Amino acid sequence: MSETRQNRAFGVISGTASNYARQIVDVVVFMFLTPFTAHMLGKDAFGLWSLMWSTVGLFALFDFGYSSAVVKFVADARGRSDQDRLGRVTATFFWVHIALGAVLLLAAAGCAPFIPHLFRIPAGLDRAASIVFFLLAFRAAYGMPMSMFASILVGFQRQVFVNLIKILSTLVYAAVTYAVFTWHPSVAALAWINLLTFMASSVVTMLISTRINPGVRVAPRCFDRSLLREISSFSGYSFVIQVSSLLYTRVDAIVIQQFLDLSKVAYYSVAMSTVGKAGLLCNQFSAALTPLLAELKGAGDDEAIRTVLRKASKLTTALATPLLVGLLWFSRPLIEVWMKPEYAPAVTPLRYLLLATIIGIVHSVPGSVLSMTGHQRFTSLASIAGQVLNLVLTLVMVVPLGINGVALATLLASALIEVGVICPRACRTYHLSIVAFYRTALLPSLAPCALMLGTVWALQHVLPPTALWRIAVLELAACLVFAASFGLLGLSAKERAYYGERITAMLRRRAHTATPERR
Repeated sequence: MSETRQNRAFGVISGTASNYARQIVDVVVFMFLTPFTAHMLGKDAFGLWSLMWSTVGLFALFDFGYSSAVVKFVADARGRSDQDRLGRVTATFFWVHIALGAVLLLAAAGCAPFIPHLFRIPAGLDRAASIVFFLLAFRAAYGMPMSMFASILVGFQRQVFVNLIKILSTLVYAAVTYAVFTWHPSVAALAWINLLTFMASSVVTMLISTRINPGVRVAPRCFDRSLLREISSFSGYSFVIQVSSLLYTRVDAIVIQQFLDLSKVAYYSVAMSTVGKAGLLCNQFSAALTPLLAELKGAGDDEAIRTVLRKASKLTTALATPLLVGLLWFSRPLIEVWMKPEYAPAVTPLRYLLLATIIGIVHSVPGSVLSMTGHQRFTSLASIAGQVLNLVLTLVMVVPLGINGVALATLLASALIEVGVICPRACRTYHLSIVAFYRTALLPSLAPCALMLGTVWALQHVLPPTALWRIAVLELAACLVFAASFGLLGLSAKERAYYGERITAMLRRRAHTATPERR
């Protein structure tokens, strides 16, 4: 294998490993912090926090897709080994984001006084709603230019640095929240903690990014107007995808509040947040492929892209199956033990959203392949069509079925777009049959999944899932059974040897690069 391919494999493996480490820490903190803040604040105040978070999330549309384009253009410049282009790209992105962030902040300042009236907030929470809205909006505006530096590190396949900073930031956020809430629990205090920890971690990320990537520039003189058209042509389609993503993650809470009440927002938020954390954890391998795909496209290596489409889909499905299927199995005891029985209405939405996430994970690699190899127009239109369908179904089903209907709408729309539109296009583009794709992506995980569920069913009779630690032990056993059986049944001898060789090479490289530093 050439040195270039070894470096690519090393970047993907190390990036994926650190992504998983970050997400595991994030999930552990989430499991502790969510019930703590929910019970300390009460259902209405916690519902308000979820509603404001969802509402301000829509302000990400002010970015117009430019943030999604950073990784692609940085990785592309890296693939070309063009330091001058890298400097012009980063400076152009930075100042575009500065301008967009300023517009967002002005818009937020104008909207803040009217927030209690727009959402019919109860009298006791109206002032807190305006404060939380503005603080979270300031966080979004500040994050526009500052988040670019994390994307630069990702584009250079240096996710390890990004993940270490985010791990530390998450732990600090949890510790400060716990300390402050034991003294003065309030939704405004939570917004302040969220803002300040994000600002600190962003500054650290910026310093590291500019230090280890000397080609990065932010000086106004490096701003290149001629790049705007090229960047905008990609960001415009990324913006459409971003709109569809925000419709999926943010609009549901607003619809629920308008047709139901804040307590239902709290229930749905627990289901959505749980699925969101699980989905992020399961999507790390696919996410680590993003800069690699852009680099392969820049190098014109279509054969390698086709290989990624086949092999990465198989691994992504296998990595996600034990956690997502396990959560589906334990959904009721998890919610009732973790959030207490009063949050039982979140169980059915959680199940529907988990099924939608499983569909999304299986098809995540085809979507990434299309987005990062010049087919972003198609993926953007397909994504927005799916989310418009999701919104229409949500509006139709929210009154008769409540929050269960909202989650069911997400499941139906996801299945239609991923299975019927995006996957077939990716397979046609890179000359892979649909049957071959699903045989490669799904079949190797079916037998290990059956063995896993059989083991869990048997173990439950010995260790009933009546406490979080019991659920964690059962889930760990499920993951171990799946991993062992997938290694034996899902991978060929050649694949086992290949992945073992890559992991061994990565560990040796780590040891080799660390030895001079110790000396």
